[in-house]
Amino acid sequence: MSYSALSSDHQALIPEQILALPEYQEITRRRESLPETIQRLYGFIDYLYMNKVSNAHVHPEKLVRHDVQDILRLDESSEYGLFVEEEIREWTQHGPADVAERIKSQLKDNGHAPMAIDTGFARVRATFRESMQGLTASLRVIPREIPTPAMLDIPEVVRAHAKRRSGLIIATGPTGAGKTTFIASLLGQINRETNRHIYAIEDPIEYLHEEIDASSIIQREIGVHTKCYSTGVADALRSKPHVILIGEILDADTARAVLRASSTGHLVFTTSHAGSVREAIESFVGWFPPEEQEQTRRRFADVLLSVVVQKLIPRTDNSLFAVREILSNTRNTADAIRNNNINAIHQQLQSTQEKDSNTMEQDLARAVREGLVSEPVAMSFAHDMTALREELGNQQRFDPAPASASRSGKFWR
Repeated sequence: MSYSALSSDHQALIPEQILALPEYQEITRRRESLPETIQRLYGFIDYLYMNKVSNAHVHPEKLVRHDVQDILRLDESSEYGLFVEEEIREWTQHGPADVAERIKSQLKDNGHAPMAIDTGFARVRATFRESMQGLTASLRVIPREIPTPAMLDIPEVVRAHAKRRSGLIIATGPTGAGKTTFIASLLGQINRETNRHIYAIEDPIEYLHEEIDASSIIQREIGVHTKCYSTGVADALRSKPHVILIGEILDADTARAVLRASSTGHLVFTTSHAGSVREAIESFVGWFPPEEQEQTRRRFADVLLSVVVQKLIPRTDNSLFAVREILSNTRNTADAIRNNNINAIHQQLQSTQEKDSNTMEQDLARAVREGLVSEPVAMSFAHDMTALREELGNQQRFDPAPASASRSGKFWR
């Protein structure tokens, strides 16, 4: 039974109701031939999904920590509250032999390894790490349904960029900020609204995209279907895609592949871990040797559509929502990138003339004024607390802001 075996209507049910569903009972029956350790793992993952846990942290012989709306809680009552290291290590060897061997090799060489685990009901991105505590695991629950841009309050300017025929869109922010979900939503928009060839390279594959109408979608996982991002992109360019997802910029080869793909008439999506627009631009160019950086800035300025820095912060009702720093590339922005004038870019973010761009402080101030977040919480997420105080003191500034949609959605767990 597939990952989407149960309809989305079941998301509103409580765990006891889901467990009683004939469809779910069929899923569990199909697991009976699996090792007991893996059956327990699958039950654990299903339990996380049913109870709306976004992340779980598993340490050997310690109570499992659940992350619910960015607050950690100990699991002191369920049958999945404690695991021993032997169980966690067996999790890494579940699946096809080549995948198990890759995970074993990555743990030996790097000390950590990511993988996707699909139970037939729920899906997680798992990261295993060797540590002083033994082999630990962090599980991030992946929603079964891909949210629409409206559900995530993605600004119209970014949605419009995702309809372009070519260019580069970078989503950046800390781990767990929803970057993968953000891009999956935009790819879902393309899949629904156009018949285009989408080629995705990820590590690991998180969201599963089903082809709609004449859309063609290829999803490839690093270490399973292709050796690395640069190799995957080289193959992608031979298959005549319209849209390419390059999961994450982690090295110079990947940065070079991103620039090559977006410079050759493709719409490219990628992510990084920068904390601001400025850091995202500087880190991208910084992957290239000094003698290439001037040319890199010119090419980057030509292809860039937008940089979106995203953070998930707690609302006053304890749910999460996204705040964003957004750079929409304009002629002035492109000139500043070419001339390596990073200060000018930040000034453009702040400017009331650049209505499709905004700083993180402007978006946080907006959230405070709308009563969505307290001022102390906003301050804790600001890059520049002085700038946020100034924004809060200027009631006329960007209210409401063209670059940011209203925060009506509550998709984030």
